[in-house]
Amino acid sequence: MWKNTYLFSIFILFFSIFHTNSAVSQVWTSTKVVGPFVCWGNFDLSKVEHELAALEEVHIQLSRSLKLPAIQEWIEVYVFDGTDSWKHFLRENYPHVSYRRALFIKKKGHRCQLFVCKTEDFLIDIRHEGTHALLDSSVSGVPEWLHEGLAEYFEVNPNVRLTGTEWFSATQRNARFGISRNLSSLEKITDGMSMTNKDYRDAWAWVNFLLNGPPEVRSVLAETIADYAKGDVKMPVSERIKTKIKNPDGALREFYRNLKKEK
Repeated sequence: MWKNTYLFSIFILFFSIFHTNSAVSQVWTSTKVVGPFVCWGNFDLSKVEHELAALEEVHIQLSRSLKLPAIQEWIEVYVFDGTDSWKHFLRENYPHVSYRRALFIKKKGHRCQLFVCKTEDFLIDIRHEGTHALLDSSVSGVPEWLHEGLAEYFEVNPNVRLTGTEWFSATQRNARFGISRNLSSLEKITDGMSMTNKDYRDAWAWVNFLLNGPPEVRSVLAETIADYAKGDVKMPVSERIKTKIKNPDGALREFYRNLKKEK
């Protein structure tokens, strides 16, 4: 479905977007289609072609890991060449939003929009926010901890996703001391803006465990996403995992105690 050869559909898409959202106030000089993402830049996007290709990699891996339903709409991505142009756009269009390198917006009745600034962390930012966009374009109601845990997991280079994050060392150290965060406490988080670094760390730790831990738990997230897609959530992840293994907290600690740093 997401092929560059569908030029007529893409031209219609360009026309509709530039007449319906705040990005019309910005001059865009380059466009590129990457999987289900249609990208605009205020500079030549061929300069970041490799980085933008990571959006499709995340799409493939996320869909494979969670068995996501097919995406039914394009995801809009707006790329700025530096912090000055990005800060100006942010002040003009979203004055209530504090500065951040990237911004993901999903308005009711509109497509997902991702705004990202080209910095040294550009690749991390587009993977992270792209994960949010892919989830919201596929299913609704995914809890905050899972949204952020998945984004933290998929923002990392795919070759080192098990350990190549800032959260790994502290998670492994805690596991060796018999310390772990109970998943049910993460499930109580209802506002992503209130999440602390510890919340992000623990959300990543549980997602990593559920995707790569014992075979018995690797179906938990896909089953959960399937329930959200049907609008029939039978149980939270913390309860579902208990139907797979007897001691999830202990299994989590054992997983990280035995996990070796990837090279």
